[in-house]
Amino acid sequence: MNRTDVLVITISLGQAIKIPDFTGMSKTEAVEVANNLGIQLQYKSEVSKKTEDTVLGQDFGPGSEIPKNQLVTLTVAA
Repeated sequence: MNRTDVLVITISLGQAIKIPDFTGMSKTEAVEVANNLGIQLQYKSEVSKKTEDTVLGQDFGPGSEIPKNQLVTLTVAA
């Protein structure tokens, strides 16, 4: 390698996980899907007219790719 050659180094965080659309699922269904994909979930509650424990939203859009240890926050109807 010459002194003027460019060296490119890529650091990988491992295999990315594709986020499903949790919106409209029950909290129980979302946990099951997340466990099958290796996704870690955390929750925040929001007052809503929807059925209690229905997922209203998520912090990463469906189809987004995240590293394996990234937490996904679901907003759940209270």
